[in-house]
Formats: sequence, C-alpha cells, structure tokens
Amino acid sequence: TESGDMSTFDVDSDAVLETIQLLIEIELHIPPSSQQLYYNGNRLSNTKLTLSQINIKDSDLILVRSSPSSNTTTATLNNNESVSIEQAREFIQSTRNDRSLLHNIEASNRELYEAIQRNDVNAVVTLMTESLNAYKLQKHNEQQKIKQITADPMSSEAQEYFAEQIRMENVARNMEAALEYHPESFGSVVMLFVPAKVNGVEITAFVDSGAQSTIISKQCLERCHLSHLMDTRFKGVARGVGTANILGKVHLSDIQLGSEMFMCSYVVMEDFSYDLLLGLDMLRRHRACIDLELNCLRIHDTKVQFLPEHQIPAAFKSQDIVNGGAASSSKPKAVQQQPAPKIQWSNPKDGVKAAAKQQPTPAATQALPFGVTEEKIARLTEAGFERNQVIQALFSCQGNEEQAASLLLQSQYGF
Repeated sequence: TESGDMSTFDVDSDAVLETIQLLIEIELHIPPSSQQLYYNGNRLSNTKLTLSQINIKDSDLILVRSSPSSNTTTATLNNNESVSIEQAREFIQSTRNDRSLLHNIEASNRELYEAIQRNDVNAVVTLMTESLNAYKLQKHNEQQKIKQITADPMSSEAQEYFAEQIRMENVARNMEAALEYHPESFGSVVMLFVPAKVNGVEITAFVDSGAQSTIISKQCLERCHLSHLMDTRFKGVARGVGTANILGKVHLSDIQLGSEMFMCSYVVMEDFSYDLLLGLDMLRRHRACIDLELNCLRIHDTKVQFLPEHQIPAAFKSQDIVNGGAASSSKPKAVQQQPAPKIQWSNPKDGVKAAAKQQPTPAATQALPFGVTEEKIARLTEAGFERNQVIQALFSCQGNEEQAASLLLQSQYGF
C-alpha cells in the first residue's frame, strides 16, 4: 500500500483479481469497493481477469490504493454494513476451490478459516461484517482526527501533519518508481554457497567476505572426523549481533574446492547453523575472487560455481543471525580467543605483543622455559621477530616451533 504495508499471497496463476481483492480485504482490511489496484503503473480495472492474463508472474508486486469513500460520514457509520448470506456462500465456495487462498486465510485469520472449514455461513457473515465495519470505523476516526488537526493550519501539530503527508507522498512515489524500474529490490537475495569437501567429506560452504575468520560447526567437525585436531586452548567468544561460544581451533586441514586442494584453519563454533563459513582469512590467504558476473568463486585457476537456490540445503536458507555469527556479512566481526591458559588476551593477533609487554619474559640470565631452546629462538629471530616475542610465543605453544611461527606471523602480518 502507499503507507508501506506489505503482504505476500500464494495464489495460482489462474486466480482472478476478485480473489486477490478478497485476500487484500482480509489481510489489509480494505474492502474491495475501496481498492484501486496497480501493476507496473497501470490501473487494473477488470477484476474478472486472471493473473496469467494480466501477465503477473511469481514474486511480482501489486500496489493497492485506498480510494476516498463517502461512507465514512457519521450518518453512514451508524448504519453498519453487513455481508449478505449469498456473498458469504460465494466466498466459502471460492476459497474451498483455491487451496492457496485457503492457506493464506489460515495464516492470517484462523477464526475465519475454521468457519469456512465448518461451512458455517452465519459465522463467516459475522466475521466478514466485523472486519468491514472495523475498517470503516478506523477510517472514520482517522478522518475525524485529521479534521481536528487541520482546523488550525498554522498550529505546530498541523504543520507536522502536513510535513508527514508530504513525506509519505514522496515515499509512495519512490516506491512506485521502484516497483516499475527496480522490482527485484523487493525480492530476497540468494546467499553465496559452494560445494566443498573437508577431509574427503562433502559439505556445503557459505562464502562470507564480511566474516573475519573461517568457521566450522561442531557437528560438521565431527562429521568430517576432525575432532581430534581441535585445540581447546583457543576457546573464546565470537561477538557480532549476539555472542556464540568458540570451542577451539583446528590449525590446519585440507579443503577441496572444485578440483584443487587448499590448506585452511577453522574456528570451531558451538551451535553454528552452517556446515562451514569461508571467511576473509581463507579468501585473502588464497587470493580468492567472488566473481558475481560469472557467478563463481575463483581461486587461482579454479572456478567453483555458486549453488542455485534449489540446491542449497533448506536448513541453510533464511538464517538471519547465527549466535553472533552471520547469515550476512559483518557477522561475526571479531573472534575473541584465549590461545593459552596462562595468557589472557582477546585476539591472537595481539596476543604475542600484549604478552611481551604485560608479562615478565624470561631474561637471558634465567633458565629458558620448558621446550624453549636457543636454537629455536635463533631460527625465529633470524626471520625478523624480537627475542622476547619469540620466547613468549614458544612458551605459549609449549615449544612447538611451527605453531609459534604461525602465531608470530598472525600477530605481525594478520595471517
């Protein structure tokens, strides 16, 4: 409607406009006599035509305007209109012959649906009459309020009302232009999913360049037989819209996209609604390109086509918020982790630097921590890292030189 109200109706292509008008009356409380229907800017005056005859297709939009009615005066208001028994019988018959219409009524007006199922004509008359008169009363009250406001055009209340009316007219014109020139903006966008294999197990991966880290669900981790590789020292909390628990991290595992194998690390999230989310860390590390023109994910010479909507698992569709994770970009924005029990920092990137500054590090005159040797320190310092940071990283990784190098690279370069 011009006021911005929207309703979705599931009807067959051979349904006539009169059926749509009945749905509009039930859903938006606008009687058919007051409805002005527009499609692609053209007024629909012949209500006997079917949707296919008008060339209205799936996901198309019809604009409904409420025409000015002279039945909102107090005199007419006192004589409440009623739906005749014949009209109620026709309505029951038409809805029973149209399953999609009956489904819409069930969703929007359960009491009316039950009356139709019982073939209770009197109940249908009562319910439809109540709906019609409630709408008329609402319109009457609105017009009375408008009269009171506009009685003094120079009052602040009247000026606010006029400004709001101008704004709503601009919104209505803007919406009409969108319906005519950009109707696809009212539809839903299919998110980007690609088929993949993790440890040889087929999964569906969600591509989200707005997520910082690549995330795998606990269920998918178990299905891919990788639970034994989860490092629980990397427990933490993912924060976006809400929060979610991070159970740990798999530092290195294979993932197959198309015909090529890639190495990837995963943050393991509890109650994550997707199998796997390919985040910015994975996409940047392998210089991936989200090619919307060719509708594929390109990594080097490999092209993986995004899945069409009908191939996306139903459980993955319409996921708005995933425990602070995301069905849309920007969620989760950050992953707060605790790489080691004795070192408390909120992000591994800052962990080594923060620990080097805030915690006492073993001095040259002190014995090196267990697992930390001068040979390991020498090899890592030759790569350009400071001695204190190297010692702290080796200490955090219990002497594992490769893990320490990975932690140092992540802290310094972000990967």
